[in-house]
Amino acid sequence: MNLKKLLAVGITSTTIASVAVTPEINAETPVYYNTSYDVNDNNLNKETLEYLLKTTQDIVVEVVFETHMLDLKTGERFFTGNASAYGGGSGVVLNKNGNRLDLLTCEHLNFQADFLYEPQWGNTVMTYNPISTKFYLVDKYKTDFSGKPKFEGAITLEFVKSDAQSDLMILRSKELSQEELSKYNTIDRVANESEVMQGDVVYTIGYPMDLGKQVTQGIISGLGNPNDPSDDGIFYVTSALNFGNSGGPNFVFKQGVPYIVGLSRLKFGAVNGIYGIVKPSLIKNFLTPPEQPKNQAQSPPPQYAPEKEFPWSK
Repeated sequence: MNLKKLLAVGITSTTIASVAVTPEINAETPVYYNTSYDVNDNNLNKETLEYLLKTTQDIVVEVVFETHMLDLKTGERFFTGNASAYGGGSGVVLNKNGNRLDLLTCEHLNFQADFLYEPQWGNTVMTYNPISTKFYLVDKYKTDFSGKPKFEGAITLEFVKSDAQSDLMILRSKELSQEELSKYNTIDRVANESEVMQGDVVYTIGYPMDLGKQVTQGIISGLGNPNDPSDDGIFYVTSALNFGNSGGPNFVFKQGVPYIVGLSRLKFGAVNGIYGIVKPSLIKNFLTPPEQPKNQAQSPPPQYAPEKEFPWSK
């Protein structure tokens, strides 16, 4: 993605004398907007917000490395144990697949670590070779004074599928008890992209940094970037996104019912107050991909039937 910032433009202008004209306003003056439409009338209430908060969860990523001490002079290598590096993001619970949770998040949480090395003393270096990536759904997450994370209520998640181009991924939990399942709510209702408008109010939920679950509010500021067609899969929003929000849901309301309008994806280094989320059309195609030719063998993807009833619609 090419991000360009226009810093300054030199403009020479000629001052033209102007006369202010005040138009007459009377009963016959036409109205060019629909006075019955209010983009902010989203009917968000306490019960709905509490429900949506329980759909959004904290995801911790752990990359495990094998470490070796390498003598650059002799070429000798000594295994020194395993080490871990951690990252974090957010996800939304799509459904309870049997006794398991299916979570939708961003694919870039599955970061592929490279071979690393760290100079030690003399001719030696410590090498780090990545051997596995693990995902956890956690209740509480924080780092101690050494930077090592501590989390409570960790549930191991397994990788189901991903798509790097749309930056989407599904993770699945182990089997949970009914008591554990009752802690989580599900939502798989995705907005129709054609009905999303600039100015629609957006609620963003996620886990920025070590601040726990946070809700921010903004609007759909843009439906795309006409200057960069590669941004076609992105909606622009003004609700704040920070590190740790990645993969968390963004909601819009249509007639009082919440829909997923995107997943938090990126922030722009040179632009303040505008952020990028994955468009709903990409989410729909990822969850229910187009049918393949019948002669092409493939494993059936997980299907997500729309929820038939919502507690806030009663």
